[in-house]
Amino acid sequence: MPSIKTSIEIGSAGEHLAMFEIYLAGYNAHLTSDQCKYDIIIDTSSNLIRTQVKTTVKPTDTKELQSFTYQIKRKIGNKAISYALEEFELYAFSCLPLRRVAFMPHKDVLNSHKVTIRLEEYNYYTLDRALKIILG
Repeated sequence: MPSIKTSIEIGSAGEHLAMFEIYLAGYNAHLTSDQCKYDIIIDTSSNLIRTQVKTTVKPTDTKELQSFTYQIKRKIGNKAISYALEEFELYAFSCLPLRRVAFMPHKDVLNSHKVTIRLEEYNYYTLDRALKIILG
């Protein structure tokens, strides 16, 4: 089986894993172009939710699969820049080794440069939970 090697392949795999989870939850979704500030649009039938996907392939502690850390900034040249709240509503944190996705409202992770999710928290950060917070 071939391994994923480039950051583009890793990102693409994470986006498709998130799409899979979104479809399983009963929503329609569409990947966006590379020119957008978000990766996926989720159609809840009453709202469109812009979603930024972040993907990891390595655990925080390489000895155990207990937690995974995601960098939540984008690189423009040599600069790391935080995302603005108005750019999207939702993060999807795709963990390729576990084949799991944690969904968090963007407003819940503002002013952070990284997010660490423990193994058991992937069951807590569901898409339905995140959408309830976002949509009220």
